[in-house]
Amino acid sequence: MRVLLVEDDQYLVEILVENLVHQNYTVDVAIDGILGWEKAQKISYDLIILDVDLPRLDGISLCKRLRSQNITTPILLLTACNQREDKVKGFDAGADHYVVKPLDLQELSARIRALLRRRQQAPPTLLEWEQLRLNLNTCEVTYQGKPLNLTPKEYGLLELFLKHHQRVFSLDVIIEKLWDLEETPTENTVRAHIKGLRNKLKIAGIPGNVIETVYGLGYRLKQPSSPQPEPKKITAKSLQHQPKLNQAIVQIWKRYQTKICDRITILEEFYLSLQQGKPDQNLRRQAQQEAHKLAGSLGTFGLGRGSVLAREIEQLCESPTLTSEQIPHFKQLVFKLRQEVEHNAPHSPPLPPENPNLPLIKSSHQVWILSQDHALTQGIQTASLNLGIDSQILTEQSVLSNLKKNSQNPPNFPIVFLDFDYYHSYELVTQLTEQTPSIPVIVLTEQKNFTQRVKVSQAGGKAFLQKPVTSEQINKVIMDVLRQSCTLNAKVLIVDDDSQILEAFQALLEPWGIQTFLVEDPRHFWESLETTNPDLLILDIEMPYLDGIELCQVVRADPRWKSLPVIFLTSHTNGDMKHQVFLVGADDYLTKTTAAPLLVNRILNRLRRTQTLRDSSGNVY
Repeated sequence: MRVLLVEDDQYLVEILVENLVHQNYTVDVAIDGILGWEKAQKISYDLIILDVDLPRLDGISLCKRLRSQNITTPILLLTACNQREDKVKGFDAGADHYVVKPLDLQELSARIRALLRRRQQAPPTLLEWEQLRLNLNTCEVTYQGKPLNLTPKEYGLLELFLKHHQRVFSLDVIIEKLWDLEETPTENTVRAHIKGLRNKLKIAGIPGNVIETVYGLGYRLKQPSSPQPEPKKITAKSLQHQPKLNQAIVQIWKRYQTKICDRITILEEFYLSLQQGKPDQNLRRQAQQEAHKLAGSLGTFGLGRGSVLAREIEQLCESPTLTSEQIPHFKQLVFKLRQEVEHNAPHSPPLPPENPNLPLIKSSHQVWILSQDHALTQGIQTASLNLGIDSQILTEQSVLSNLKKNSQNPPNFPIVFLDFDYYHSYELVTQLTEQTPSIPVIVLTEQKNFTQRVKVSQAGGKAFLQKPVTSEQINKVIMDVLRQSCTLNAKVLIVDDDSQILEAFQALLEPWGIQTFLVEDPRHFWESLETTNPDLLILDIEMPYLDGIELCQVVRADPRWKSLPVIFLTSHTNGDMKHQVFLVGADDYLTKTTAAPLLVNRILNRLRRTQTLRDSSGNVY
C-alpha cells in the first residue's frame, strides 16, 4: 500500500513515517500543498493524508483540487481544529475522514486500515439484519419478504444503523449525518423519528427493539441473535513492531528536543515583549505559529498535557493584544509547557538507545549471540537494535541448524558473538569461518590468555574482546564487520567549495568500498560528471560561481542524468531552502551538522536502493 503524507511539521512527519513504515506501508512525503498536488498527479496512491494548515496551498483547497480532477483516492485530514464548521468544510471538500491533533497513533492506524478496507471492498447493495433487508438500489425495506413503508428519515436512520452494526451514534452525529445544516432539528425531533422507526419494525413482527438505547451515549443496532465469530486475537506477533517503533520515536525526540525547546524560547521572548509593554506583532505571529506546531506534535510524542498547554497559548496569541490579566496567565502557561517538555520526555524502558544519532536502518543481516551472560547479551542486543539489526540468542546446536536453513541465502550472513566462557570451541569458530561466504565470529572472554587469542586468530576469528565490553566496543566491531562486507563498488561525486568537508566525506565513505570524486570548483562539475559517471551526486548549496540548486537543475534537464540520485548537503535548516531543493529534483537533504554514522547510513541506503532498482530494471544513467 502506498501512502502520500502531506505535512509540514518535520517532527510529526518523522513519527508518522516511522509508524506507517513499521506497518509495511510505502510512504511519500510532501512538505507543502503544491508538492502534494504534484505528487498526487504523478502517482496513484492508496491513501492521502493531508494536514489542513499547509504552506503554499492549504489542505482544504488541495482536497478540493484533487476531487475536481476526479482523483478518488481516500483522503484523511489532519488538523488541530476541532470545531464542527471545520469538519464540515473538510467533508464538503471531499475528505473521507477527519482526525484531530494531537494524534493517537493506534487510533490513526485503525482509521487508516478502515479507509483502505473500504476502498478495497465493493460497496454492498443489500444491507441485512437477520430477516430484515434494505436494498440500496431500489430503496425498498422488507422483513420476511414483506415490504415496510418508512418515511425518508426513518429509512435514513435504518440505513445508518445497518451500515454500522457495531457503532453507537449520538444524537449530534445522527443530526450531522441525516439533516442539512439549514434544517437542523431538535434532539426531541430525532427521538421521535427513532420511536416511529421502532414502532414500524415492531408492527412488522420483529421482536424487541432493533434500535437499542445506550444510556448516556446514544443509539445502536441490536446484535443479531445468531452467534458472531470471535474477534481476531491480538498476538505477540502482530505487535512485534511496537518496541522498535517506540525506540524510533525516542530517538526522534532526542534529536529534536533542543529544537522543540527553541520553539518555547520564542514564546518566552514574546512574553518578555508583553511584559515590557512593547508587544512585537511579528514576534506574536511567530509565537502563534510555534505554539500551533507544538500543539500538533507534542501529543503524538505522548506529551498530551503539553499539547493542551500549547493550544491554550496559541489561542492567546491569536489576539492582537493581551489584557493585563492575560499576560501573567500567558507566562504561567509557557512556564508549565517548558516544565512538561524538559521533565516528561518520551522514554522506552526495555532497551533505551544509548546514542540518538545512531542510524535508524533495517539491515538484512543478523546478530547471533552464544552466551548465558545476561549483561553481555543485553548489551549486544541493544547495540544491534540501535543499528537496525535483528539479534537472536542461540545455542551451538541451533547455530548449526540455522546455518543449514540459511544456506540458500548466503549474502545475508550473520555476525556471531561467541562467549568462550560458556561455549569454548575452536572447532565451532573454524566451522563458521569456513562457510562461503565466511561468517565473522567475535570471541569474548574474561580470561587473559594470549595463547587463546592466537588460536582464535588461527581459526579465523574476526575479533577477540576482553570482558567486560562497552557498548562502544560492540558498536565498533559490528560497524567494522559491515564495512568490510560492503560490496557496493559505487561511485559518488561530491561538489563543495569547502575542502575540509570534501576530505571528511572521502574518509567516511572510502572504508565502505565507495569511490569518491571531489570537486571544489563548481565550474569543473560537468566535466567531472561525464568522466566519472557516478551512482550518486552530493551537492553543497552555497558555492561561488554556481550554486548547488543551479547544478541540480542542469542535471535534471539532461536525459542522461535525470534519474541520478542527488543529495543536498548544507548548513541551512530553514523550510524555504528545503522547498527549493526538492522542487529542483533533490532526493534527500542533509545538514552539515548531521552525525557521521547517520550521514553514512543515508548515503549507503540511497546507493543500495539505486543499485536494486537498476539491477531489477536493467536501466543505466
